[in-house]
Amino acid sequence: MKIGDVNGSAQANGLMPAEARNAEKLFLDADNKSVKAGELVELSLTSNDLIAGFQFALNYGSLELSDINFGLIKEENIGIHQGYLTVSWNDVASKSLEGISLISFEFVAQEDGLISDFVSLNSSKTKAEAYNNGQIHELGLSFEGEVASTTQLFQNEPNPFKGQTEIRFDLAEAGKATLTVSDVAGNQILVIERDYPQGANSEFIQLNGHKGVLYYSLKTDKTLLSKKMIILE
Repeated sequence: MKIGDVNGSAQANGLMPAEARNAEKLFLDADNKSVKAGELVELSLTSNDLIAGFQFALNYGSLELSDINFGLIKEENIGIHQGYLTVSWNDVASKSLEGISLISFEFVAQEDGLISDFVSLNSSKTKAEAYNNGQIHELGLSFEGEVASTTQLFQNEPNPFKGQTEIRFDLAEAGKATLTVSDVAGNQILVIERDYPQGANSEFIQLNGHKGVLYYSLKTDKTLLSKKMIILE
């Protein structure tokens, strides 16, 4: 199978410098729901955006890949690896993907949780981006349906990283939340404070001029969670 790379940016070690992108972020869409261990899970990707091509890595955590039903994305557009997939698709011109089935994956859940807890679209192996009228857009995955019942902070991806990384988190309820990145001495390097919707959220961050072990935390009015990340020189 083809391990896709629309613009030649994929690197075997997954350590890819970030590019400046001024275009709006585009999204692939999927339904979210609660699943139980042993249950068959279907993840169908669609989009309402105008897109000429895209590439990304899809990590699927505590899920076991069972089958793939191809749509606009064909077998030659994907690469299957242990725990993740790489996807690359492009057309000669931008086209509306509304109402078009892109691809559908069938998984077996290995533990209880929400689909959004186990699946993430990221740049861990192939830079997550979309192309439209000559512009490069960040590409994200938007979940519709059930939302998280608890607030969770996930490991940044990729990690270790160089340039850009994504921090994903679930909020049990909508409201103000603060993401903070600090060094081992406790000095704050980056603070992002926003009002976020309930459910799955993410931030892409760049930390130029820093290296080594850093810590990031998510603070709400009810919760404080933290994890460690590693940034390479």
